[in-house]
Amino acid sequence: LLGVLAGLPLEPAWGMVPVALGLALYALTGYASLGALGLPLGLFGVLLFGGFPLGAKVLGGLLFLLALWRYKENLGRILEGTEPRLGSPLPLPSERQVVCAFLIHPLTVEDFWQSPRFRWARPLVRLGLLKQAWIERLAELFRPMKVGEVRGVRTADGREVLCHLISAPLLPHQIKAKPELAVRRAVQGARLAKELGATVVGLGAFWSVVGEKGKRVQEAVPDIEVTNGGAYTAGTVKAAIPSILAHFAQSGKDLKKTTA
Repeated sequence: LLGVLAGLPLEPAWGMVPVALGLALYALTGYASLGALGLPLGLFGVLLFGGFPLGAKVLGGLLFLLALWRYKENLGRILEGTEPRLGSPLPLPSERQVVCAFLIHPLTVEDFWQSPRFRWARPLVRLGLLKQAWIERLAELFRPMKVGEVRGVRTADGREVLCHLISAPLLPHQIKAKPELAVRRAVQGARLAKELGATVVGLGAFWSVVGEKGKRVQEAVPDIEVTNGGAYTAGTVKAAIPSILAHFAQSGKDLKKTTA
């Protein structure tokens, strides 16, 4: 965009408006994405009110819309409160931090409204202006998105765990009825997890049975570990067996004669 600004026949004063707006938004909010959006917004304002021809105004508007589309996920994370600000620690694996992701989905239509980016549609549904069938059809068009994060858990060696919550808004019956779409969304979710810095992604709820229980997802995204609830349960049981055996040994009970 700076190259576009440099190539336009703008007076220096006009050319500084987009740059100043971008820097101001970045300084005031701490969000780099808003600072980046300030450039096309400022350029559109200059073209709109600077006496430029209609064609230039239209191109400026299209450039701004393109930038909005490019940063739509960042804007969604700002609404969710999970977009990193200036000065925040990078959400990447380090000696002090482990980064993972968990793929979730809504169980009912009401679960859609838990996300601020979709909450505006709730009144339309309650008034009957937006049918559930329409919502489900629209949900099939959405790619996976980050909707939250979990912190506060630490590993045995003291590292903090950052878990990104990623949602592809498909309802359970949609996941079961359209397996290929479900696999595609799960693969996209795993790729998003990798882009966010996660080293492992868990397939939660109905995602755990998608694509041969995650096998196809792992094959499509080999540079991140993919797991599901079954693997977690098996790992938990395996880890608990030594403690169970030790407990029986200390109590003097015979494990062979014990029933659940």
